[in-house]
Amino acid sequence: LESRMAEMLPRSLAHTCVANMDELPELNVANVLANVEALFGRKQPSKPGVGWSSIYSTVGPVLIAMNPCCELPLYGKDWVKEFRQAGNAGTIGWAWKTLGPHCYLTVEQAYQGLRGENALRRQSVVICGESGAGKTVTNRKMLEYLLDAEQHNPSGTVNTSPSMDQKSIAQCNVLLEHFGNAKTLRNDNSSRFGKYSQLHFDRSLNTQSFEIEHYLLERSRIVSVPHGERNYHIFHQLVVSDLAAELGLQGGPGAFELTRPGSQVRQVDGSPFDDVAEFGEACRGMEEAGFSQDNRMELFQAVAAVIHLCEVKFAESGDACVVDDASSASMDTACGLLGVEAAVLGRALTTKKTSMFTANLNKNEATGQRDAVAKVLYSRVFDAVVSHINKMLQPATTGPKGGTIGLLDIFGFEDMPINGLEQVYINLTNERIQNVFTSIMFEREIQIYREEGIESAFDPGPSNWPCIELFTVRSPPGIVALIADEVTNKAGGKDGASLVAVFNKRLKDHSHYGVVNPTSMKRVMDAKKQKWNMQTVPRYDECFQVRHYAGEVIYTVRDFVGRSRDSLNEQVTTVMRSSSKAHVSALFSGEDEGTKKTVGEVFIRQLEQLSGKLQEGGTLFTRCVKPNPRMIRGIVDRQLTLEQLVNGGVISVLEIRRSGFADRVEYDKFYEEFYILTVGWKRQEASPSEVKEFCRTIVATFVRDAGTLVAFGKTRVFMKAGVLSDLRAMVNFRVSWFATMLQRRWRIRRGLENVHKLEQLQERLKEVRDDATSHGFMDVELVMRSVSHAETDMDEILNALNTKRATLGGDMNRVSVSMADYFARIPRLAKLVEEAAVSVKKVGDRKQRAEEVLAQKLSRVKLEASTMLNRVEQLESICPSTPAEELGTEYEQVLTACAKAKERLKRLVESEIPELQAQGPVGMDLRQEYHVEDPCPRASEMLKEASVLVKAVEQQANGLQRARFAFAEKAKEAQRDFLVARSKLEALQHDAQAAIGDGCNAVGAAMEAAMEKGDIAEQVQRAAIDVDGYIAAVATFVEAATEAERVLRTAEEFIAQRRAEEEEARREAARLEALKLREVMMSLSQHGELDRHCSALLRALALASQELDTRSGDDEQTQEVVERLQRRLLTIEEDLKYLGFTDADPPEVVRERQKVALLARWKKRADEVRLLTLEAAAEQAKEALLLQVAEKELDCHDRMTKLSMDNDRILEEQRKEMLDKMAALEAQASEKDQQYEDDVAKLKAEKEQAAELQQQMFAERIKEVEVEIADVRSHADAELEKQRQELQDKLDAEKREAAEAWQRTAQEKEQQLEGEKARRMSLAAMTKEARIWNLECTHNVGSSIEVFGNRVMLLDEEICNSVSNAVEALNTGVIDCPEGFCIVFSKKQESYYLVYRQDKGKEALTSLGIELKENAGPNADCCVS
Repeated sequence: LESRMAEMLPRSLAHTCVANMDELPELNVANVLANVEALFGRKQPSKPGVGWSSIYSTVGPVLIAMNPCCELPLYGKDWVKEFRQAGNAGTIGWAWKTLGPHCYLTVEQAYQGLRGENALRRQSVVICGESGAGKTVTNRKMLEYLLDAEQHNPSGTVNTSPSMDQKSIAQCNVLLEHFGNAKTLRNDNSSRFGKYSQLHFDRSLNTQSFEIEHYLLERSRIVSVPHGERNYHIFHQLVVSDLAAELGLQGGPGAFELTRPGSQVRQVDGSPFDDVAEFGEACRGMEEAGFSQDNRMELFQAVAAVIHLCEVKFAESGDACVVDDASSASMDTACGLLGVEAAVLGRALTTKKTSMFTANLNKNEATGQRDAVAKVLYSRVFDAVVSHINKMLQPATTGPKGGTIGLLDIFGFEDMPINGLEQVYINLTNERIQNVFTSIMFEREIQIYREEGIESAFDPGPSNWPCIELFTVRSPPGIVALIADEVTNKAGGKDGASLVAVFNKRLKDHSHYGVVNPTSMKRVMDAKKQKWNMQTVPRYDECFQVRHYAGEVIYTVRDFVGRSRDSLNEQVTTVMRSSSKAHVSALFSGEDEGTKKTVGEVFIRQLEQLSGKLQEGGTLFTRCVKPNPRMIRGIVDRQLTLEQLVNGGVISVLEIRRSGFADRVEYDKFYEEFYILTVGWKRQEASPSEVKEFCRTIVATFVRDAGTLVAFGKTRVFMKAGVLSDLRAMVNFRVSWFATMLQRRWRIRRGLENVHKLEQLQERLKEVRDDATSHGFMDVELVMRSVSHAETDMDEILNALNTKRATLGGDMNRVSVSMADYFARIPRLAKLVEEAAVSVKKVGDRKQRAEEVLAQKLSRVKLEASTMLNRVEQLESICPSTPAEELGTEYEQVLTACAKAKERLKRLVESEIPELQAQGPVGMDLRQEYHVEDPCPRASEMLKEASVLVKAVEQQANGLQRARFAFAEKAKEAQRDFLVARSKLEALQHDAQAAIGDGCNAVGAAMEAAMEKGDIAEQVQRAAIDVDGYIAAVATFVEAATEAERVLRTAEEFIAQRRAEEEEARREAARLEALKLREVMMSLSQHGELDRHCSALLRALALASQELDTRSGDDEQTQEVVERLQRRLLTIEEDLKYLGFTDADPPEVVRERQKVALLARWKKRADEVRLLTLEAAAEQAKEALLLQVAEKELDCHDRMTKLSMDNDRILEEQRKEMLDKMAALEAQASEKDQQYEDDVAKLKAEKEQAAELQQQMFAERIKEVEVEIADVRSHADAELEKQRQELQDKLDAEKREAAEAWQRTAQEKEQQLEGEKARRMSLAAMTKEARIWNLECTHNVGSSIEVFGNRVMLLDEEICNSVSNAVEALNTGVIDCPEGFCIVFSKKQESYYLVYRQDKGKEALTSLGIELKENAGPNADCCVS
């Protein structure tokens, strides 16, 4: 399947992986998948700002979060600080490019969406993904960021509300995981409920309150835990806690029904659960979250009551059932914890009471009643925990709200082995979220473009709203409404296959609904068996199919009615309300029998409310992705990842995001923000037309390809992703440049420029040392030498500076002059600091390259091991699922070899490779480059060991395949018959589906029986042991397929007959209705009842309107009454409209209108009756005509009978004569047939002898060939091994020689560099005195320097306005003059002066053509030649 999928995708182009996939050079599925995989394989940076995260990437507003399956250095206060500072500074675009996508950045965008005048007051982040994708952790990290980041609030205010505790908010979020999370097959801490966490802020954007809304707790898990999973964490934690004895829970998890299935289940990594420590953490969390000791004990008592209640069993007693004596102790304990009488609750569980009678329940019904109590009780406990948290986190007094950020942690799209009621609502939620996502991504964009007059190429594609309506619509009823009808059915309601029959009848014509037939069911279940290793499959007649946006899903209807009840029957509710414990009674208070809704109806209302919240504000999306099913870090399962990206809607948005305009700014705001980019950048008032023209000018000047990247609407500028962030970066650069220039000039005026440079170098050197120390590089000679050298010079200059400051009293002007010699060494010091940084980076790069080589090697090993594991599982699948004692020796050998290979490969991938990665590369020496060929030879050896086991499996499987080939040769004819029968069943699939939809379950039963026979034949074929058994199974299958076809054709005839009868009945009913209506209307017209009828309608209209006006409120009962009255009003208005009657018309007009309307209606009915009458007359005429024809035919028949008798007599005589001749011929033919049969038998015997001889010769030849092949292979392997060893020895020798030559060359170059460095230092020391600027080396060159042209540098008058200032600036390094001479203008002397170094005097005078006057001293005049 994976190879076929790869063939359908375009080939991925080679490119550097990017975090923002909008920037991919070509948008297609292959590139997206390759980019995610490449990014996931990168090394995670240890601190912000040094690279992108390896697990986060984006597509438009969607954040893709890959589960790393391990802890990463990706969170903490440093990361929080960086992202919050970027948000406060308005540089989200910079953070996006520099820090990369992150869950912190996503929630920071939501936070910044609350700021500004036009900010949306509600921001939401939708976090979804399948189980194990990391939704819970992502939600927790986002919430922690919002709480930790408040200290960086730009407002500077602090939240002082005593009722708000940020630690409590975080702890409450974790606390719900103990009550609502459980271990599943794919996740150790899977959320079994959805939640919408809302953090409310005041106007200063400080945290004000916290609120949680939860959705659809998985109730079925409470009483039925899937195989290999655990119940909710709190159950397992409570039975091992120090409260177990007090609550009657002695014996551990293995002693109770709710915890026994998961008592031996371990975590994904194989380690056991530490429930004792987790319970202690839960108690501490409850205490910090504001739960008192009494509150905690009440909750634990209710949870313990659920455990004890599920221990209660029932026994038959006559026509009733009672609580079994063996479980009476559990019943007493549960009732004691709940504060109710055991006898009263026992009667409520074993009887059903109505308004007229009390009926006894049987054992199964009582067990179902007990499970319902346990599920409702625990769900109410969970509701109470959430309610307490919300109440505790609401402050006593609240000011005006500034906004809300909601984090929606919702279950992803699911297609499980068996999809039940939970999956129905989970996938409905994802359908609705996808619709919201589509609305936000496309419809809003299109509407904005239309309003602004901008052409858009967006194509949102088909809407999934019809699929949502399939579940939610009330009229005609959808799935949820049909379930509600069965729940409220007093007769008990249909469930299972009966409920599916109702679905099929009512919904079969819906575009997103599918009727399941045995053939389609088998195809789906066969695929699931390969993926999930399923043991049992559901029946087709208890399943229905829905076509979701992510694919087709088959749902199994089991206990839909019972699990849809959101409340208990009145008898049990009364018992719970009468509890002596207030907290138990409160859990069941407020229920009204008339207002009870089903689970589905309540959930739909919650879902629509949630959708409204998501659509009323800004919404961002985070799609969590599980990289591989085994949760092994570093491995990406391409097929699984692709499915999740498709289900998450990521693929569909790529090209549309790239073609759209992601950023838009109003013209006035664009002008306000970017006018600084213009020349002169002085803010001026401008008209709207001038503002638009200015915006066009800015875009044309600073944006390349502005015609395609920017569009101008009526009120806003539209820009594609990246344009706005680039413009803002330009503004920041210009502001920063001006600020830097001002600071620099101020420091120059104060003489602090060199001091500032020195402080910067000191800070930079400290960062270099800290970086080297943190990575352990200070022991490396190169790093230690370069850092020490720079620190020595730094300490010398700083000591001198401190001494001068103390001596001169802090006068920085005098300090700067006296420090001129030391400040001249700053450029050299900067070079030393940079050399130290380069050396640290060089060593770090060496280590990183070595670790990357190791990571690449281990990644290849893991990939090869994973491929081998898939190969072993594929070979294992050829063995049939037959008991071991029924398999042959060959199968046992294959299974044994597969088990050994799988165990070795899993140990290699899960434990040994992570250990090798932690040990680091082999032979890593940071003093030199890493050139080791194999960074981890042990990994290669381990992989080789595993490959030997895999080869053994392949050899065993090859032998098995030969046996299967022989089996196939013998059963060739039967296999052809099997394929023909199966094709026949597939061809009948469409007709069978239609028949099942019409209620003909016999067709489905026949098809299912045939498919079962086919499955038996396939099992025998896979075993490839019993040829005769396979032939018999195929024959049975062929007979079953033929019978299924016969039943289908009979059902089609029955359906056609039934439809004809229904049509005839409909026509007869229409005729009778027309006659009855005619009589009624004539009677009304004769007796004057028509006017009275219209008056009664008007009175009913007035009463209904009055009742509708008096109704108010938002409760469900009021809403139902309002809807009923509205429907009544519409009915009355339609009747009045038909009669043409209104109270505003005059009576005579009314009567005329009535007369016309009635005449028209009577005429219509009369036409119908006349038509029926004509049809009846035609039938009578037809019958008379047929009678005449029959009489004529009877007369003709009598004549033909007489003629036939004469002919029969003649023919009988001729027949006897022919029989005599045929008898003689048959006697001759029988003799010839006997001779022919003898010849055929002889030839058949000779043919069998020849075939046996040929088979023996063929078998002997095969053995000879196999021996020859083995000899040739062994000889070739030996030769290849010898050649490989020779080449390896030669290669090793060449490598040693190259390494020695490279080391010698490096030593020689290092010695040369040291010598050159010493020579330069000596030369610098010799020329130091010759390179000093002083006042003696200056000459006046007059008031004009035009004659010099561009041959000499002229110093800036703002920096140097005198000769002494110039000499000081040149000596201190403020001004750099590489030529050694320059010109400065002296304002005091109003003349230009030539300034030169002592070693450049002659060169300066010669190059400028200057001749000194005789006896000219310093500062003397000179003449220019």
